[in-house]
Amino acid sequence: MSEERRRQLNTLLDELWGRDGACTTVVPFPRPMKRGAKVRRGPCAEILRFPAQLSGDELDCQYSWLRNNCSKWENDEVEGPEEKVEEPSEACRLLMVQMRQKFGWAEPTEAVKRQRVADWRKLIEKRNSVKDWLESLGADLDSFGKLNPAEQALFFVFDRMCVRKSPFIA
Repeated sequence: MSEERRRQLNTLLDELWGRDGACTTVVPFPRPMKRGAKVRRGPCAEILRFPAQLSGDELDCQYSWLRNNCSKWENDEVEGPEEKVEEPSEACRLLMVQMRQKFGWAEPTEAVKRQRVADWRKLIEKRNSVKDWLESLGADLDSFGKLNPAEQALFFVFDRMCVRKSPFIA
C-alpha cells in the first residue's frame, strides 16, 4: 500500500472516530513468498485496528445513561458521563426482574447492549441534524415550549413549507 493511500486511510478513520478514540495503525501482512515453482501474486491483505468495544462498567454506564436520555428532545450529547449513573432501588430492580420473567424477556447481553448504544447514538445524531436543519430554516429552538418541543418543531416546518396564499374571493 502506498504511503499516500495509508495517509488517506488514517485521515478518514480519524474523522470517523476522532483522534482520541481511534487507533488507526495499519499493519500489512508479509509480502507473498515464492514457494517452489508456484508464485503467489496479488494484493496483500492489511489489518486495520478499530477502537476497542465498550465492555464492563463503561458499557453499563453508557447503556443506562443513553436509555434514560436518548428520547429527550433537549438532549444533544451522544456520550454519557464516565461515572456510574445512579442504580435503581431494590424494589425497582425486583420489579424489572419480575416483568422480564412475565414477558419472557432475557437480561440484555453485552452484545445487545452495544447494539442498543449504537442505535441510540444514531438516533441522537439524527435528531441533532434535524435541529440544525430547523435552525437553518430560522427556527429558534429555545423559544419552543417545554411541553412538546418536537411537536412545535414539526408545526414550524409545516408552516414554513406550505405556501400561504390569500383565499380566493369569488
